[in-house]
Order: sequence, then C-alpha cells, then structure tokens
Amino acid sequence: FQDPNKINSEKRPAARGHRAERPAGDDPLDVEARRERALLRLELEQWTGALEDTRLWIEARPDDAGAHYHRGRVLGHLGNPEEALEAYHEAIALAPEDADIHAALGLCYAELDKIDEALAAFDAALEDDPKHIPALARRAMISMERTPEAA
Repeated sequence: FQDPNKINSEKRPAARGHRAERPAGDDPLDVEARRERALLRLELEQWTGALEDTRLWIEARPDDAGAHYHRGRVLGHLGNPEEALEAYHEAIALAPEDADIHAALGLCYAELDKIDEALAAFDAALEDDPKHIPALARRAMISMERTPEAA
C-alpha cells in the first residue's frame, strides 16, 4: 500500500546556489502528479484531500473537463450537491458529449429531487451513448417510481 500523501514526494536535487525545489507532489504546476493523486484519493475515498487536489488541478488546467467532473464527484461525496452541480456544468461546457458527465449530473439532480432535470441529464447521456448502463438504469428506476403500479 502506498500512502497517497507520499506519491512523488521525493526531493529533487538542488542546483548549486539555489534552494531545493519543492517536492513534485506538492508543486501546483505539476499537474500530472496532482491528477494522479486526486484520482488515487478518490479511489481511496479520501474526499478532503481529493477536493484540494482537484482544486489545484483545475487551477492549473481550467479547461480540463475531467478535473471539473472529478471535483463534482468529490463534492457530491462530501454532501455538497449544489456545488457538485456547478462542477458538472463546468465539465459539460468543456465536454458536451461526455455521457459519464451527463449521467453524474443526473444522479446529482436526482439526489436533490429535481427529477425533470435528472431525466433530461440521463437523456443527454443516452444520446451520447445509448448503452450507458448507469444512465439507463437510473432513468428506468425514476420512470418506474413515477408510474403508478398496476393493481
């Protein structure tokens, strides 16, 4: 097991006459290290650390839809669905045909009981990928909940 706080944390040798560089994992300009650490923290459910890493990832690459998408995931897990919506909308603006982002947006709307918006997001996901299983499943569940059962 590797501690995500230690990833890429080895010090680089200092050039003669210069102070030592910051560890790669702590350098906001080292976007790939931030991205990898954010994804690892997401996998390990270390939401607070992932939130900071995604913030720095977005700061370095504001046009990266994946950064906004993953920030939305983190915010959702931290119980901030309204902020997650904002992150997902930013991601969709950058990658309007990404079914995963539309499906995540739909889940977020469903959590907020905004069912019409959730259905629209799932429909957008299915337009992008007609076989997107999470969008198909959630859309079907919502439709079944809305339809009164036959007696």
